[in-house]
Amino acid sequence: MRGISSGEVVTTTVPVTDGTAKSWDKKKAIELFETVNADQPVPEDLIVD
Repeated sequence: MRGISSGEVVTTTVPVTDGTAKSWDKKKAIELFETVNADQPVPEDLIVD
């Protein structure tokens, strides 16, 4: 990860529906993966704290 400052990095998890990794929010998960695949900024509503 050379050349990337910590201010440019976003860490998150796959959006879930009930707080467990077993229950992905399919719509948001697909949007997240498509956004990452397209090398686009991740929308704030998809970032899980």
